[in-house]
Amino acid sequence: MSSNRQLPPVSVPEIPARLRAFSLGQVAAALQVNPRTVRRWIAAGWLRAFSLPGNDLRVSQTELEAFVSQRCPAVVAQEVSA
Repeated sequence: MSSNRQLPPVSVPEIPARLRAFSLGQVAAALQVNPRTVRRWIAAGWLRAFSLPGNDLRVSQTELEAFVSQRCPAVVAQEVSA
């Protein structure tokens, strides 16, 4: 016996930018650099990151946006011209 009942649509709440986080690999890919470079930026204090259990590092979207606007003017200019 098959049921053709449809489930009601589920609305997914928007996640605030301050709660979105990216892995070092995702940050590196977005900025077209090596993940080691991202680790160096974090160690130098240029980019803030937080640790997850297991010592995985994540960078929040707001931190990444601030870093890009302050340290990567070429990336900002490229996004504006696109």
